[in-house]
Amino acid sequence: MTTIQTIIEHAARIFEVHPDAITSPGHKRPARDARQAVCYVAVRQGHRPKEISAVINRSKNVALESEWRARELMEVDAGFLRNVSALWSACVK
Repeated sequence: MTTIQTIIEHAARIFEVHPDAITSPGHKRPARDARQAVCYVAVRQGHRPKEISAVINRSKNVALESEWRARELMEVDAGFLRNVSALWSACVK
C-alpha cells in the first residue's frame, strides 16, 4: 500500500500543482481535482477515510465525498480520468 503522502506527491506532479495546494484549504480546480484523485486512489488502496482526512486536512466526510466526486468526474471528464489512471499506475509500481 502506498502512503497517502506519496500519493499526494505523485498527484501534485501529474496535476501540475504544489503538494501543499492539495492539503491547503483552497478550492481552486487544479488542487481540488488533485485532492479528489488522491482520495479516490487512497480509498482504493485500502486507506481509511479517517486516515486520509488527517493527511489532507479535511473532515472524514469531505474525504469520502471527494472520493465519490472523483468517481463521478471520471465518467464525464476524459482528462481527469487520464490523470487518475496515471496516478494509479504511479502508485501501484
